[in-house]
Amino acid sequence: MRASTTGRVGWLVGAAATALVVGAAGQVSWVRLPAVTATPAPQTGPQPTGAGSASPGPRQLLLFRRAGHLPVAAPAAALPYPQTVPSRRDVGLVDEAGVRVFRGADGRTYDHPVFQGQYGIQLLQTYLTTGDRWFLDRALLQARRVRDTGVPDRGTRWLPYRFGFDLYGVPGDALAPPWHSGMAQGRALSLFARLALVTGDPTWRRSADDIFGSLTLGPTDDGPWATWVDGSGHLWLEEYPRTPPERSEQVLNGHIAAAFGLYDYWRLTGDRDAAALFDGAATTVEHWLPRGFRAPGSASRYSLRGRRPHEGYHAIHVQQLLRLHALTGQPTFARWADLLAQDFPTPQVTAPVRFAPGRHQLYHLTADGVQPAGRTHIFDATTATADRRRRSGDGVYYRIAKGPLTGRWAREITGRSTMTTVVAITTYSLPRRLTGAGPSAAYWIADGRADLVGDPGRLALVRATGWWDGRRFGQLAAGSLAGAWVRLSGPDALA
Repeated sequence: MRASTTGRVGWLVGAAATALVVGAAGQVSWVRLPAVTATPAPQTGPQPTGAGSASPGPRQLLLFRRAGHLPVAAPAAALPYPQTVPSRRDVGLVDEAGVRVFRGADGRTYDHPVFQGQYGIQLLQTYLTTGDRWFLDRALLQARRVRDTGVPDRGTRWLPYRFGFDLYGVPGDALAPPWHSGMAQGRALSLFARLALVTGDPTWRRSADDIFGSLTLGPTDDGPWATWVDGSGHLWLEEYPRTPPERSEQVLNGHIAAAFGLYDYWRLTGDRDAAALFDGAATTVEHWLPRGFRAPGSASRYSLRGRRPHEGYHAIHVQQLLRLHALTGQPTFARWADLLAQDFPTPQVTAPVRFAPGRHQLYHLTADGVQPAGRTHIFDATTATADRRRRSGDGVYYRIAKGPLTGRWAREITGRSTMTTVVAITTYSLPRRLTGAGPSAAYWIADGRADLVGDPGRLALVRATGWWDGRRFGQLAAGSLAGAWVRLSGPDALA
C-alpha cells in the first residue's frame, strides 16, 4: 500500500496524530489532533471502552481541514434516520430469507449494502417505537447479511457491490464490480453501532470496529478505499470512488450519510478518531456548500463532478443539514438548511390561496420562465385551492388546483394573494435562539388571519420556520406562547 500526498495534503500512518486546519482568518497550519472533550451521548447498551479511546483495528488517519465541528450528545429525536416501517409486511424487494435486495439491469437480484443497512435501521427504529421483537429480528437479518457479505482487505472489512453501476450512461464511465462505497461503509457502521447499543451484544461492537477502520484509510492503487482528501485539504467520504480520486463523484448526500455513521460509532465508543473524521466531514460540507452544491434560486446539486441540480435530492440535503445542526450544535448548518429551503421550497402544498378584492394577473410557469396567462382577472374576496408552491426568478408562485383556473399560477404578494396558513415549514430538532432585540409580537395564524397574542421576549427559542403572507415567521418552542408565530426580520434572525 502506497502513501501519497497532494500538494500540502497527505495522510499519515498511525492513530490520531496531526491534521491540517484553517483558523478563523483562513490561515492554514498543521496541529496535533486534540482529544475529544465532548461527552459521548447517553446510552443504554454497552459502555465505550473509555471516552476518547481508540478501538482495535488499522488506523491510517488522513490529514485534513477541521473547523471544530465536533460531535455533541443529541436527543434521540434528533438522530438521523427516524423513519419506521408501517407494519410487519416487508417494504420493498426482499429475498426468501427476508433480506432487502436489489434487482439489477440484467434481471438478477443482488445484495445492496446501502439498501440493507437503511432497511435494518428502519426496522430497528420500529422495534424501539413499538417494542415488537419481530422488527428487531428482521433488523438482525439485514445486519447479518451485510456483515457476512463483507470482504476482508487492508486489515478491515469492505462491502462490495457485485453489479456494475453507470451513473450517467457515459461509455467507459461505469463502475465495474466489485466496487465499494463510503456511503455503504457508513450506513453499515450506523446499523452495527446502533445494534450494539440496543442489544448489548459485543458481536456488533466488533462488527462496527471492523467497518470503522475502512473510513480511516486513504486511496490505494490495488485495493478498496472510500476516503480521500481533495486538493484544498477537505476530507471526502466517497460514495462512488474512482482512481485517481480526483475523478470521484463527490456526492453530497452520500458523504453526509457516511458522516452519520461516524457519529453513531462515536456515540458507541467515544472514539477520538471518529470525532476527528466527523469534524472533517462536516467541515467539508460547510466549505463546499456555497462553492459547489448550492444553486441559488434552484434545487441544489447532487455532486461536484456532475454539477446537476437534483430536485429529488434537494429535500434530502435540507434534512441532512438539519441533522448536522443537531449533531454538532453549530448554527451554520441550520442557516444553510434555511437557504436551501428558500432556494427551492418543498413543492407540494394543500391549502387555500386567498385573493384580496381587485385585479390579479395569473401565470404559466414553463422551462423558459414565468409567462402571463392571458388577461388579468378581477376577483371579489375569494379563495382557491392550491397544490404546488414554486420559486421562479425572484418570486414565489402557487398553482391553482380546482375550478376554471386550474393549472394557472398566482404570485405570492403580501396582502394581495397568499396562503391562508403557514406553509413551507422547516422544523429544527435543536431549537434555535432569536438574535438581536428579537420581535416584539407573537401571533396565532389561521384562516388567513394573524391574531396578536403577546410579547415573546428577547430570549425566546424557535422550533420551526415557515412562510405566510409573503413573510418568514418562526414558531416559538416553549412557554405560554409555544406554537405562536413571530415575524423574522432577515436571514440572520436566528442563531
